[in-house]
Amino acid sequence: MDTEQVNAKARVLMTPVLGARNTEAIIQRVNALEALKDVRELRPFLAGAGAASKRAMRKRAVKKAAKPARKKSVNKKAVKKK
Repeated sequence: MDTEQVNAKARVLMTPVLGARNTEAIIQRVNALEALKDVRELRPFLAGAGAASKRAMRKRAVKKAAKPARKKSVNKKAVKKK
């Protein structure tokens, strides 16, 4: 994978959790990591990750709960009639 492909994959994975602005800021800084004076400069962009990921998890749980339950299939051969 070249740099642009890695950046595209990072955007897809990070944007729902960190937001577009933070994702782009992190990508720019990671691509210029040699110029970064201190890795702690990335911290402000990651600070909201915990809250954002909790929101994303709740959103997925709501979607999952809204889906109707699937009926379990019964193996008729395994069910013995008395």
